[in-house]
Amino acid sequence: MLLALLLLAGAQDAELRAIAEAVGRKDYATAEALSLARVERDPASALAWFYLGHARAAVERFAEAVDPLQKAVELGLTDPKVRFQLGHAAHRAGRHDVAVSALRAVTGRDEASYELGVSLFELKRYEEAVDVLGPLAAREGSWRSLARYHRGLALRALGREAEAVEDLRAVDDPRLRELPGAKAWGVEALAKAGYDSNVLLLPETSLARGSEEGAAFLQTFLTADWEGPVVVRGSVLDIRYDDLAEADIDAFLGEVAGRAALSSALAGRLSLHADAVRLGHDPLFRRGGAEAALEWAAAPALALETGLLWKAKDFRSSAFDDLDGSEAEAWARAAGEAWRAGYRLLRDDARENFLDVLTHRLEALVSLRPAADLELRFEGWLSAGAYGAPDPSTSRTRRDRRLGGRAEALWSAGGGLRLVAEAELERCDSSASDFDYTRAVGSLGALFAF
Repeated sequence: MLLALLLLAGAQDAELRAIAEAVGRKDYATAEALSLARVERDPASALAWFYLGHARAAVERFAEAVDPLQKAVELGLTDPKVRFQLGHAAHRAGRHDVAVSALRAVTGRDEASYELGVSLFELKRYEEAVDVLGPLAAREGSWRSLARYHRGLALRALGREAEAVEDLRAVDDPRLRELPGAKAWGVEALAKAGYDSNVLLLPETSLARGSEEGAAFLQTFLTADWEGPVVVRGSVLDIRYDDLAEADIDAFLGEVAGRAALSSALAGRLSLHADAVRLGHDPLFRRGGAEAALEWAAAPALALETGLLWKAKDFRSSAFDDLDGSEAEAWARAAGEAWRAGYRLLRDDARENFLDVLTHRLEALVSLRPAADLELRFEGWLSAGAYGAPDPSTSRTRRDRRLGGRAEALWSAGGGLRLVAEAELERCDSSASDFDYTRAVGSLGALFAF
């Protein structure tokens, strides 16, 4: 279309018409020769300078194309498509200052936004690069992976390592796997020390209960991901309580996940899980199952997700045989750039009906960034759980209601290291008074991603 308009503009000029026709035939050698002859005789011909640059760029001689295209713009050929050609050639030639100036004037074209963001990155204008690449990285499309890759590099240069790792791990274009920074392996190590005012024994089971003893704890959590056609993730959790060894927890969590695009805005995810948990240094339970989810990019800054998770659970100690059974979860959530909100329905189905529990849970999270190297997160939840039958020992049906919140501050110290401060408060009101508790947990730690 652009060439047609330029041909029309030069319709009364036989020489320019011949150049345009050569370009139309993709006879770029002829177009270059004719254009070069014309600008030597008529250096004020903006069209001739444009055709000279266009012919060179068409055969990827970008470094030689920049000056003629820039001359065409200086002489008054300021159509956005001409500016895009100049910006594209300058970007490919490594003249990023020229590229930024030209591409700033181009709107509504994803390729221009991507090349503008990358040129800003190359000029070490990292904050601007993150801002320009953000909309591309947030919506489905052919430029999303490239945008997330280069935004990840810019975030890393700013010391925002956790966000960088998130972007680089989300790159799903196999052609990018070998680019610098898009590592096939990713590892995160978390270490926290704190005080738990009310230690909860047997987490994630129907026997979860409050202890009257508070205790200091040390928690370490190591996660390693391998990114390929599928994601393989292994995590090791270790929690040690001071003078409360029966509450110590060791866990291994494994996951294999695959993701496929079903349309430009819809993707499906399938994963398999295998977990093993030890309590007080003795095997507690193992479980395994599958998860399926749909992800929909409803808008540039809005993602919706719904899914199902099912796991079979086998307690290793004969004392808990009645708890062997299954866990199921269904959820729906919405997320923006700095928030997430959702609903979960959880079902713990044990062999004994009075241990079955159905839980409804509402949860929300807000993330704030008051400074480039500081992130604040505020999370809250409200849940109601009801057991399936009366407890034979009390003839009462137990119901639990929980209200809780967590505040977290993460400061990027650089080099992949983030310092973490966290405070959590949860109140459980149970129809069985033995299970009432108020839990307060404070901790300090460090998260290292590499």
